[in-house]
Amino acid sequence: DAFTRAGIAVLRYDDRGVGESGGVYEEASLSDFAADGQAAVDYLKTRADINTDEVGLLGHSEGGMYAAKIGANPDSDVAFIILMASPTVDGMAVLIEQNRRILELSGQSQEQIDAQIRYLEALYPLAIARDWEAARQVTYDAVLEQFTMLSAEEQAAIGDAEARAEQQADAFIAGYGQEWFASMLEYDPAPDFAAVTVPMLALFG
Repeated sequence: DAFTRAGIAVLRYDDRGVGESGGVYEEASLSDFAADGQAAVDYLKTRADINTDEVGLLGHSEGGMYAAKIGANPDSDVAFIILMASPTVDGMAVLIEQNRRILELSGQSQEQIDAQIRYLEALYPLAIARDWEAARQVTYDAVLEQFTMLSAEEQAAIGDAEARAEQQADAFIAGYGQEWFASMLEYDPAPDFAAVTVPMLALFG
């Protein structure tokens, strides 16, 4: 909205499989999403109402990873890149640190924080290997372990620990047992950012 009000044309599009977009989001990889961004750039270059010498990218969060992959390609023909809270290390490192800080700020005990980090450090390499059966088992075991750290009142509120573990394990696979998640975990944008030669503005707050 701010760009448009300033007279800068903006192209936004739905995720794969959303609205009128084709494809299946869950089957796509980070490289596929970057290719979608490149296709958007290429499309803008065909429009007579666009200054084709000044087409750039704005990537927010994970979108910054797509911008890195596109910008590192000397044939991408983008004029600039803007990053908002973009990861600058691999996705696995980002999510582990993010989880650690969220747990600390929410007042979790050190025992609970350590247990969650151990779980993630075991889980993410399995996700990168696309070993979803093992990832499901690790999730199930972690939920049972963390159940024992809860107070009696919290345990009573949850009820059946094994049923809860089954539910959480199934929920992980349903939400994250997909190519986009595995490819995001393993991708390190730093080398691609280092290869970018166009002006780049990175904003963090």
